[in-house]
Amino acid sequence: MGSDSRKNRLLFAAQELGKVVRTVFLLEWIGSRDLRQEIIATTNKIESYNGFAKWFSFGGDMLAVNDPDEQQKRLRYNDLIASAVILQNAADMMRALRAMEKEGIRVDVDDLAPPYSRSANHAVTPAKTRRQTAPRS
Repeated sequence: MGSDSRKNRLLFAAQELGKVVRTVFLLEWIGSRDLRQEIIATTNKIESYNGFAKWFSFGGDMLAVNDPDEQQKRLRYNDLIASAVILQNAADMMRALRAMEKEGIRVDVDDLAPPYSRSANHAVTPAKTRRQTAPRS
């Protein structure tokens, strides 16, 4: 009996506690529209980033190497490239927005795409901008 019996009871207790935690979370999920919306929005952002990073992957979806360490390196390198492009996109967007502001063009923040978007649907177009004009006297 000894320690094996005690470990089994501890394992069983931990598993049951995990079930309780999951049940409580599911009840909160069901009861809170705000929580569901927040989780869905966050999941969408993560999926958008993953799609963006996948777009940079070299050689397609398959990792030809069967070595887990090499696979992890390739995934991290790909993530590093995606992060560098996001940083450059954010810097370019800020530079362009500052130039537009100097020209008197106002851009609604809701019209801006995240710096990891590949979609043309998020592009700022002239129709979405409004030129600020000085009042005539």
